[in-house]
Amino acid sequence: MIRALQGTEEESKRLFYSSYLIPVYYYLTLGDQMIAYIDNYFTLPD
Repeated sequence: MIRALQGTEEESKRLFYSSYLIPVYYYLTLGDQMIAYIDNYFTLPD
């Protein structure tokens, strides 16, 4: 996916606006937010 985004502009445009990239971005940011929340508000044992 990264290689396609770095390729030609037309391929990047199709991939960027595809229905595949939106859920991937959503779940990556959701996971990042969950990790940040746990890191801020919980003390995890070592």
